[in-house]
Order: sequence, then C-alpha cells, then structure tokens
Amino acid sequence: MGLDVGTKTIGLALSDTRRVIATPLETIRRRRFREDMARLSALIDAHGVAGLVIGLPLTLAGTDGPRTQSVRQFARNLLALRDLPVDIVKLDHSFVARMAASATDATVARAVIDLGNTLGMMTMADGIERAEQLAALQTLGCVAGQGYFLSRPLTAPAVERLLAECDAAGDGLRLPSFKLEKAG
Repeated sequence: MGLDVGTKTIGLALSDTRRVIATPLETIRRRRFREDMARLSALIDAHGVAGLVIGLPLTLAGTDGPRTQSVRQFARNLLALRDLPVDIVKLDHSFVARMAASATDATVARAVIDLGNTLGMMTMADGIERAEQLAALQTLGCVAGQGYFLSRPLTAPAVERLLAECDAAGDGLRLPSFKLEKAG
C-alpha cells in the first residue's frame, strides 16, 4: 500500500502482488492521529497489506524540510503501531522532472537511488513522463517507476489484464505493450 501523507489528507493506493502497478484506493481526511490510524489499520487488514510505501517530500534543494520531518514522524508513529516492513524508497516526481536540466536534482536523484540500493531497498521513481527520463533512471540503477509514460491510471481489472500479458524476464517483468523492463 502506498501512502501520500499530507497535512489534510492521506492518499492511499494498492499495488498488485508484484508491486508493478498501483491503483488509487481511498483518500483519508485527516482528523486525529488515532482516528486516521484506525481507518488506515482497517484498510491494511481488509486488503492483506504486506508492506507500506510512504512518499517522502523533500525540499527543492533535496533536503529535509518541515513537511519531510512531519512525514518521518508519521511513519515512526505508524511503525510503532504496526509491524510492517519498510523496503521501498520513492524518488519524488519533482526530481524526475528536473533531472536533465538541474545538476542539483540529478545529484539528489542519484543519491536517493544509491541509498535505496545500498540498503537493499527497491527505489521507485514517480512521475516518469518521457523515454529519456526512464533511460536516465535505469542508468542510475532505479528498478521501478510509475508515470504517464509507462501507463495512464488503470482500474483493478485492467491491471489484472495487463499483468496477465506480462512475460517473466529474469528478475523483472516485460510488459509487451511498452517494451520496457519493470522491476518485479
């Protein structure tokens, strides 16, 4: 399950079992932490969630800001209540969008991907909209991604149909309609 933690809402998405494609699930309107956690826990249990992906909002300079600290605290509080593994690092779309034009953003992207790979975590890039972005991310060692270049949003049945078309290819999946490698 993916979480996009904001000040007023928590966006939730579910992934297929291969962690290839996420589908929007629900938006929780934030009230109090206990109420938010009760709803989140109910959804985790109802959908048999095995792990969470929590987006970490960095500043434009690639550093922690007030929102980053708030999301980190949310994650710590959540992990104290639930025994779930953390094994994915998400690269924010803002860095993906500016990697080619900004040396700073390219450096941040490389650092996030290197950190995830060093820790044995999957690094997922958000907001891949062009072939050159995908190629640059793959060169940096990023093994998973999402964005309009890869697929427009899909319904759960459409995700199942797409995955049925996939061919196992080593440690990843090949989606014939895109002719691109995705992490499995």
